[in-house]
Amino acid sequence: MKTKWIATLLYLVSLTCAAGATDLIGQRYQDFQRDFPEFKELSGSCLLGCKYSIDSVKDLSTEERLIILSKKTQGSKRWEIVDVLESPQGRAAVSNCTENYSSFKQMQATTPGVMPSSDNFVALISSASEKDQDNKLWLKATQVFLIDTESHTFREISNDDVYCYVGIG
Repeated sequence: MKTKWIATLLYLVSLTCAAGATDLIGQRYQDFQRDFPEFKELSGSCLLGCKYSIDSVKDLSTEERLIILSKKTQGSKRWEIVDVLESPQGRAAVSNCTENYSSFKQMQATTPGVMPSSDNFVALISSASEKDQDNKLWLKATQVFLIDTESHTFREISNDDVYCYVGIG
């Protein structure tokens, strides 16, 4: 009898831990760090004219890194978490990327100083080897997610020609 009770308790605890990231969906906040003290905010930025926010956070209890997509609540300073991605170890989330790097490089040759302007997607990048880097300022995206404004979720898209500006030259 005692073993069944312990097994049930362990099962419930494991279920609770696994559901932690998705439990954030639907939560509202004004200041992420203050309203969710169990998470450390690593970085954040506005997307689509600041109607959406993307935050990279770390769960302090599990050390798991998450990418939080939030939507601005109508007529309020509060944000609602609408989607969460688990960020694999060693990858960073960035939003200053260009969807068509080949065309972008041609445009940059004629108009120096131009920077990418797509703010409707986020990419995961990892440290790249020398052969994967272009003058150490642009890294190839490992995974790319479009912000789907109808469903308010991340939708994975092809990373064929997506590079991100990281400015580490």
